[in-house]
Amino acid sequence: MLYLSVGRDILRTKVQLPTRSISAPLIIADPDFDLQAESTTNLASDGATIKNQEFTPADAPKQLIQELLNTLTGKSLRRALGTRFLGESVAKKLPDAQLYLGAEAVKTRLTSSECPSIMLIETHGLFLSDSEPEPGDRKRNLLSIEPGRTAKVENPMMRSALALAGANTWLFGGTLPPDAGKGFVFAQDIASLDLWANELTVLSACDIARGDIKIGEGVFGLRRAFAVAGSQTLVMSLSPVPDKVTALLMECFFYNLQSGMGRADALHQAQNYIHIITVKQLRQSTLGVEVLKELLKVNELSADSQIDCQEEDTRLQHPFDWGAWICQGNTEPLTVRAIFS
Repeated sequence: MLYLSVGRDILRTKVQLPTRSISAPLIIADPDFDLQAESTTNLASDGATIKNQEFTPADAPKQLIQELLNTLTGKSLRRALGTRFLGESVAKKLPDAQLYLGAEAVKTRLTSSECPSIMLIETHGLFLSDSEPEPGDRKRNLLSIEPGRTAKVENPMMRSALALAGANTWLFGGTLPPDAGKGFVFAQDIASLDLWANELTVLSACDIARGDIKIGEGVFGLRRAFAVAGSQTLVMSLSPVPDKVTALLMECFFYNLQSGMGRADALHQAQNYIHIITVKQLRQSTLGVEVLKELLKVNELSADSQIDCQEEDTRLQHPFDWGAWICQGNTEPLTVRAIFS
């Protein structure tokens, strides 16, 4: 199954685009949400730092980001530990990839680089639904507008965001290095990028939302933004996914791409592989053993370890382990297969 934002997306593959320069694959994972100004090497030449109070009203209002976080447990972002494992795992399949973890997973890695041929972003995705006022409230709001002033208009592309390094620091009034920005990259920021040479973006946004945020909607806003920016294919999770199983799924997915399989078929085949893989097969690979450790909630597991399951058991049959992933956009094989190891 292929997903499209609008029907005209079918025509995108027919458009002849001018040749654009592309960079190596880009992987961003496990951002340090508590990044401080002195914690990283500044990408700016002047070495200056920026306090959150200095951002202009043209930027996303801090109140809006706080609204996003008010629906989250704890009112701050928790580190997405498992995304580091996934990022490092995928980087092994893409030997020339630029891998940015922790303090290096800052906004400018995404917004200031050349268009990467393949991109993988693993972090928290946030979305705030636009609440509709009651009819009576709408009428009162219109009547209360002063002459010469315009009514407040919410930009839906500013209500979806990815959290990157420094997100918590900015929210709590700390100081960030210039390359970290506000610690968030909004759908509007992404839509303004030039990703027309990007063949594949994989987005696994860890949705830990409560209240007004609905599973998948955070990804929906970003999904539209990446399409507008020009990304040919977006593979994304619409709900939380288990870390180690996802790494195994991605290993199979990229192997399928390397072998010349179409993008959608490569994902579907990888999902089916996870669905039918047995305990015996899992024990035959290092990554498979990591999956078993996650399933069995144990810290150590050797080839001789006794486990409470049969070798022919298929412990990953449940859609939770593989069913959250969808493919949007171009389904044809990649043209950059040479970059794979």
